[in-house]
Amino acid sequence: MCSTNVDADFDVSGLPCQDMSRNGDRKLRAGTTVAVYMTHAKYHRAKKTPLLLIECTEDLDMGMIEDNYGDSYDLYQLFMSPSDSGHAGSSRYRTYVICAHTERTVCLHDPFMLQAVISRKVSSNVATRPSDYLVATQHEVMLDAESVALQRRIPFEPGNFDLSYLLTARERQSAKDYCEQYRIKFPGRDPEQDEDFCVYLGDSASNRLTWSAVSNRIPTFRMNSQSGKTFFPMFKRWMVGKERLASLGFPVHPIMAEAMCTPVVFATDPKRASDLAGNSMHLTTCAAAQCIALSCFGPRT
Repeated sequence: MCSTNVDADFDVSGLPCQDMSRNGDRKLRAGTTVAVYMTHAKYHRAKKTPLLLIECTEDLDMGMIEDNYGDSYDLYQLFMSPSDSGHAGSSRYRTYVICAHTERTVCLHDPFMLQAVISRKVSSNVATRPSDYLVATQHEVMLDAESVALQRRIPFEPGNFDLSYLLTARERQSAKDYCEQYRIKFPGRDPEQDEDFCVYLGDSASNRLTWSAVSNRIPTFRMNSQSGKTFFPMFKRWMVGKERLASLGFPVHPIMAEAMCTPVVFATDPKRASDLAGNSMHLTTCAAAQCIALSCFGPRT
């Protein structure tokens, strides 16, 4: 039902990862979302779009991609981490597949070589830590806390920045278990004095250690990250929506926006911030992938 009257030279699409992700059911090409891939491929093959960039989880079924696009496009699969664009404190490891139309596009430079150069140059000069993303103002933290209090029907305590009182019994126990595991793994260190220690309360520490203690990165956001809390024991609060966006490379803070030469993305409203974050791709990693694609491929003359 979509209009096919619009032509483009370059298409960037984050295609569904539910059937690809190891956190999902791993149905791959047998899953229900395969129709999106088939429609995307059919459209661009018909339009002969010169250059495509497909973003997905690293477990993307490349055999399916080759079956759908391969007779019309040359495929170049990159694997990229937020650390490639300086966001070492964030987790969003993804694959980006460059699809260059065989009739309309020519490869000018090795994209894998350019990716290696960019990653090496950027990561050696810039590397964030988890606590760098705690950029929300006290007002924004209170707005998020009030929203959770209303949702969970717990009396809101204005000015109380210890948000532990808003956690469920299961979440409090999970936070306690994470801290115990931290003390076992790092004897003599206090988890409540480690500003970069954060845990995902949507998981149970007894089954799965979803934390930053080893990787020094914020655990990867999943589909339920809007309701599950990424909790910092030292600060006794979770990351609010604006901070999740910051860790995904969105320019939600004036300093970030200035560095990216863009306007600030306003994300004070907790619901809007969560909707924006969703299960988003990492913005600056995607930007780097786009730069690689546009730099390494050109029109065939």
